Amino acid sequence: MASPFHLPAASAAGGQPRMSPHVQQHWQDCPPQWGGLPTPGGTPPPAFAAAAAAGTPPVFFTEAALTLDSPSSSGSPGHGGYSTHGPSPLSQPPPYYGQQHPAQHVAQHPPPPPPAHPATHQLQQLEQHNAELLRCCAQLQARLEATEQQMQAQAQTQQSAQHSQASPAGSVAGGSRSSQQEQQARPTPGRSRSALPSEELDPEERALLQRRLSAKQREAEAAAAALAAAQAATAQREGELEAERARAAALADEVARWKDECTQREKEARTLAQRLEAATAQCGLLDDSVAALKKKAGELSTALAQRDVAVRGLQDRLRSLQGSEGSRERQLDVLHAELEAARGERDATRREAAALQAENAELQAEVRRLDAAVHQARKEQAAALRSGSRDLELIAAAPPQRTSSVADGYGGPSFAPPPPAGAAHGQLPAGYAGGFGGSPFATEDTLQSMLQQTQALEDRLLKLNAERNELEAESARMPTHTTGRTQQERRRRAEVEGRLEEINKECSSIRLQLRRLGVK
Repeated sequence: MASPFHLPAASAAGGQPRMSPHVQQHWQDCPPQWGGLPTPGGTPPPAFAAAAAAGTPPVFFTEAALTLDSPSSSGSPGHGGYSTHGPSPLSQPPPYYGQQHPAQHVAQHPPPPPPAHPATHQLQQLEQHNAELLRCCAQLQARLEATEQQMQAQAQTQQSAQHSQASPAGSVAGGSRSSQQEQQARPTPGRSRSALPSEELDPEERALLQRRLSAKQREAEAAAAALAAAQAATAQREGELEAERARAAALADEVARWKDECTQREKEARTLAQRLEAATAQCGLLDDSVAALKKKAGELSTALAQRDVAVRGLQDRLRSLQGSEGSRERQLDVLHAELEAARGERDATRREAAALQAENAELQAEVRRLDAAVHQARKEQAAALRSGSRDLELIAAAPPQRTSSVADGYGGPSFAPPPPAGAAHGQLPAGYAGGFGGSPFATEDTLQSMLQQTQALEDRLLKLNAERNELEAESARMPTHTTGRTQQERRRRAEVEGRLEEINKECSSIRLQLRRLGVK
């Protein structure tokens, strides 16, 4: 931001200062006795020379000191400064700033470097501009005081000159001889230089003195007009100075507002930084929670796989138990049917045996009758032949010799009665117990053997299924990839896989045996 004070170089040729436009116009209106304008390369007018001799600043400001030139189009073209009728564009707060702050004192030394904020550059420019305004105001105040002192001294000089010029004019206009006599009686060096007695002056000299007096009066009037113009210019400069002071105060308020705005923005930035840190920490906690949940999900997946394997094993066992119970019931029905058939055949056999026993009893009675008849016949034959030969006696004395007959196949006449039937259902009599050699059917032993074999095969199948489930769960817990596994883990995995193959083969063999036994 450019400064509203435009301070050009003092001027150019010969290093002489330039005057402001209104002072230059004033000196153009002044008579040549006052020295006129300073010519480039020439000597300064008497006013400049007198000021230099007195050691005080000159009455007339240079253009560098009095020109206020603003880059803005709102400045006054007559004096080159900001217009006091409208607000300064620098004093307008930003649109997002709504709080008014009281004016604060702004030090002339440069402020500390502002924090990193978007408004830092603008705040720094405002502070620099404020410091420059304060410095220019101090310079203008000092020059204004010096000008007032110089104008007071010049006014006193002009008043003394007017008084000295008005005294001879009054003596000429009045024409009183008493005053001339008093002047002649009490001559002074000053008056002797300015005026002479009327008796000693001729008309030409009197006319010359009159013209000189008129010129001095005109010069006094011009000096009074110049003094009034200088006083008006001084008042105008004082008004401009007050306006600049008000503008400097407004700029100080603007700087204070910007400082407060920067402080507020810094607080907001710190708050946002704290929130960002809290959000970052929360994100870290959430990441840890997600990792823990992922780990727990992996463990639950492994447990779920183990449960699935156990459920499949239980389902296989249930199906095998259901199949074994159905096959057992079917086998029991078949065996009961065979048992009933065997009982019917046994009853028929018993009836046939009873008929055969009755026939055997009849045959035995006939055999006994025949034996008695044969024995009687032998006795008679022996008695008839006793007298005939010794051999016949021996034959007669010998017991009778039976030849094989049909009755010999039925075990003789002493047949035991058939044993009673068993009381329990499906239990054969004691005479029919034993293996295939002891009983013509042996169905009870066969049934018990088949049931025991089926139960043993089913128990073995259940044990193999349980062992296979455990091995499958252990295999599921093992890593599938080969990287990072030890030699022991690889050996154990090979053992588990080999044992699973053996179990599968043995289960297939057991199922085949169960199918042969009628279990599906």
